[in-house]
Amino acid sequence: MEQLSSVQKSVRERSVKDVLAARGLNEKISAFIPAEFTSTEEVSAWVEEYGDVFGIQVSASENENMNAPDLSGLNRIAATQQSGQPFQNDPDQIAGLIAAARTPEDLNKILFGNTTGPSAV
Repeated sequence: MEQLSSVQKSVRERSVKDVLAARGLNEKISAFIPAEFTSTEEVSAWVEEYGDVFGIQVSASENENMNAPDLSGLNRIAATQQSGQPFQNDPDQIAGLIAAARTPEDLNKILFGNTTGPSAV
């Protein structure tokens, strides 16, 4: 039982410290956060609700940014799909085009769709 309470205390301290550090707040505020708030979400909600007492301003745009998903990966996928070419299921045609390539640029055009070759990511 003692071990469980020690772990719970440690988890709460970490949650409080993480929330306060993420918002750039003084760790002394942790003394005012009720002990029953143990998860990061609960602590964050408490800081949003009572933050004005400590001079913390939570703007609407800050709340939106916290919930905004990162779409950079999805945008890369969409760009790849737009520039990609469908496979025609004719390996003999591809092999013929590769065999007919006379320069490295021709081969790059067949394999990568441009004359410079694969793009470095």
